[in-house]
Amino acid sequence: MGLAFLTIFQSLTMESWTTLMYNYMDSNNVYISILFFIFMVLFGAFFTMQLVLAEIIESFQKEKEIREEEARQAEIDAYQETLLAAKEAREKASAELEAYLLEHPEEREEKMKEF
Repeated sequence: MGLAFLTIFQSLTMESWTTLMYNYMDSNNVYISILFFIFMVLFGAFFTMQLVLAEIIESFQKEKEIREEEARQAEIDAYQETLLAAKEAREKASAELEAYLLEHPEEREEKMKEF
C-alpha cells in the first residue's frame, strides 16, 4: 500500500514518472499503463496546480484586505487628529476672546451682539 501511494505521489509531482510508466508497461498491458499514467499526470497535475493557485490567490487577497484595513485605520486616525486639533484651536480662540472681553468690557456688548 505504501508503494502505491509513493507511485502516485511520484507521478503527481512529475518526478521520474516516465520511468514508472515504462516499468508498468513492461509488467502489464502497454496501453492501459500509458492511459493510466497520462490521465493521472494530466488530471493530477491540473488538480495540484489549481490548489496551489487557489492558495496563492487567497494569500494575496488576505494581504490586500490587511493593507486596506490599515489604510482605513490610518485615515480614521488622521481624521480624529484633525478634529482634535480643530477642537483645541476653537477652545484656544474662545479663551483668547474671553480674556480680551474681560480686559475690554466696553466692547463686550458689541461682540456679544455679533454672536
